[in-house]
Amino acid sequence: MKASKGKGGKKTPKKNKKPTVVGKKPTTSKKPKQKRKRNRYNAVMSAVSKYCKDTYGIPCPRDEMNRVYNDLKSRHTAEEWSKDYKVINDVIQRLDYYIRYKDADSDAPMPSFNRSVDWFNIIDKLMREDGLYFKEDDTIVLRMGDLDLGDYEVKHKDLDELYYHELYNKLRSREYEITSKTGKGSPVSSFVFNEGASDVGSRKYVFDIDIGHDLTKDERSWSETFTQGQSIPMPESPESILSGSPMPSVGGNGDEVKVLQLKKDLAELRHKDIDNLNKMLEMTIITKGQYKAEYDKIMSKYGKGGQV
Repeated sequence: MKASKGKGGKKTPKKNKKPTVVGKKPTTSKKPKQKRKRNRYNAVMSAVSKYCKDTYGIPCPRDEMNRVYNDLKSRHTAEEWSKDYKVINDVIQRLDYYIRYKDADSDAPMPSFNRSVDWFNIIDKLMREDGLYFKEDDTIVLRMGDLDLGDYEVKHKDLDELYYHELYNKLRSREYEITSKTGKGSPVSSFVFNEGASDVGSRKYVFDIDIGHDLTKDERSWSETFTQGQSIPMPESPESILSGSPMPSVGGNGDEVKVLQLKKDLAELRHKDIDNLNKMLEMTIITKGQYKAEYDKIMSKYGKGGQV
């Protein structure tokens, strides 16, 4: 073994190299590959691009596609759009439904399906599923004199904030009061488009409340509470109606009918949410781990519990 001179002229022996084993590859530590999450922007833009080619035979300009994407995004809360795969999946699967009025003229008449909307469906029908008919600066007027709740005027982009933060509890309270007076759980109050009071050319749309019942003058005397000497606790948000907590009791057979109908509606919503979740898993939009977490959320949301 040869030696080399080190500091001070001393000879230091060279270390022998380890013999290389023929056929054996050097071992290196590799990190496991992480599954890449599907990009929501790219997914929606891809669907919009396909829609344009299928509908017009040519690609849509990038600016137009971005406008459609932003219009769709603005119709949901930031949390829904960024975290809720169900929303993105539904938009992609039914894109033609969600953007069917995107090219409508500024003075185009109100679509027929938006002319009468149940009070609890106003956000879905006038914001999320309007087909991009409304523009963010359109004026929406809700007139609720028949319920002694006054009139509200708001820009379309702020309609959901007004509804959830100020109108939902009031309208729900009035609906229970109507049920207690009539003994009937249906029909429910609805917002009806008033074409004569509206100015479509100026993008102003007026909706009047229709309570759906012929009430006497005495029955139209509304109160802030609708049981004698007791106030009815109202939910802080619309989601609390799905929390499984007992509904306020207003008495009469009509209330029992309303409870049974609500339970039926919630069961249908639960099945629809699970079906959408199954489709997302099949399309690999979500992983099995995300599926389990979302499934548990759905079951908890509708008061069913359970694990998968």
